[in-house]
Amino acid sequence: MTQDKKPVRNLKKVCNFRYLPPDNNFPPEKVTSVCAVPFMEDGQIVVVKLDRWWDIAGGHVQEWEVDFIETAKREAIEEGYMTIKDVSLALVIESDYFWSNPEELTYMLCYSACVDRLLPFEVNNESFGRKITSIDEFLRDYEGNRELIEQMILSCLSKRHHS
Repeated sequence: MTQDKKPVRNLKKVCNFRYLPPDNNFPPEKVTSVCAVPFMEDGQIVVVKLDRWWDIAGGHVQEWEVDFIETAKREAIEEGYMTIKDVSLALVIESDYFWSNPEELTYMLCYSACVDRLLPFEVNNESFGRKITSIDEFLRDYEGNRELIEQMILSCLSKRHHS
């Protein structure tokens, strides 16, 4: 039997997030997941239907990946059947998902991006749909952690307007 590299999560524990600016000096080896908020030219975003709800395309960093922008691009293709461009780090999210000691903290990276091309969508084992929607509509219907997704979207909007 193989042992996980990370401890099993305490299911009764509340996970805390700390939102850090993109220039934060986070340890790259502690980055566990990456997402990109993909903007259309008109300001709408592309979201994907995952097994739980409509969400932003993103996922775990593979062991062989060292360029997190490439991770974001890979996830956009795998889940959203889209290519993205102008990918820019907008938010670093520090998480105590596994435990709260400093050496056990992990990081999620959220990028702002522009949709380059929408490819023909095919249902797969990761996503069951794709749609273009307004930010307001997406946030109104979002079923996950509202504070987290709002911070991600606001950070990406800010990055987009300052680029």
